[in-house]
Amino acid sequence: IDMSFKYLFVPADQQQSVVQHEASKSGGLENDLLRRHAEMTFTSGAIDKDKQRAAMATQLGAKGIDPAKVDEMLNSQMGDRVVGSVEIISLAIPTNRNNFHSISLYCDGNSAFKESGKVPNVRATAIVRACGHVNMVVMGDCFIGRAKDDEREEWERLDFSIDEFSMTAGWVVAASMDNAGKNLSNYSTSGALDMMQNQMQPPAAGASSTGNKKTATSTPAAAVESEFSEGQSYVWTQTNDDVEVRMKLPAGLLSKQISVKITSSGLYIARKAAGTIEGVDAIFSSSAEGAKLSGAVNVEDSSWSIAEEREGRLLTVTLCKAKSSTWKKLIA
Repeated sequence: IDMSFKYLFVPADQQQSVVQHEASKSGGLENDLLRRHAEMTFTSGAIDKDKQRAAMATQLGAKGIDPAKVDEMLNSQMGDRVVGSVEIISLAIPTNRNNFHSISLYCDGNSAFKESGKVPNVRATAIVRACGHVNMVVMGDCFIGRAKDDEREEWERLDFSIDEFSMTAGWVVAASMDNAGKNLSNYSTSGALDMMQNQMQPPAAGASSTGNKKTATSTPAAAVESEFSEGQSYVWTQTNDDVEVRMKLPAGLLSKQISVKITSSGLYIARKAAGTIEGVDAIFSSSAEGAKLSGAVNVEDSSWSIAEEREGRLLTVTLCKAKSSTWKKLIA
């Protein structure tokens, strides 16, 4: 059994070549050597403390926190997380359609405060934009890797080789299609500063720390409203070709514990052992067909996935419409 995996280092300096690395996958998720490599790399480089302090003071003031706490934060254990923090951007989101293969980009969460972070990574930016992060600019060096991320199985690193680093690669084309219509800000980490500020001041009821991130740096965006209104059990959005349905799940619920069935006219969602899932609208498990949809679905090209996001554990169902159209409502 091959216990090694390949991943890429993409320098911001275009004069330097993209480098393929190989490491052991035996550490699993707990001791992921790609993540370790990224952390060690991003620890280097002097941080502009004055710029960092000014940015934090501005953000704290906007959240109603005493800006005088900046030095306290930087000198605390929380401050230790600033150096070497890693921003993770999901390029290919694991779904049953892609055999639960995820591809992610890892960059310096503190690049905004480093000289090296002032250099746009043109090659990496082209890839993330091709995958659907259309407004993102990757700053500084970064890494790219693949993993098998299916909760029914043990998490595992897989190869991501240098010949796949292309805007026309099959995985990029597939990711672009899968990501269409999604709010991709839900599929990236927020950076160390935003994390620390949210620890100091819990978000107001109904609010989320999710921001519309436009650059892959640690400068945090202002908090925005949750995508779920009060009392709303699911939300849905659509393009001419797809419908995306998102709903909150109980903490700790695994994909192997639920049943999701997509038919040409219905969507069934339930807990395998106990029927209705807490917090999920009972209409999705009210019959063997589940909720009757207002339009026809191409079952083969539809998919679903579960992920731990900033608002908690979320189920995302992507329904491929049988023909291009606009649905007036989700449930018939």
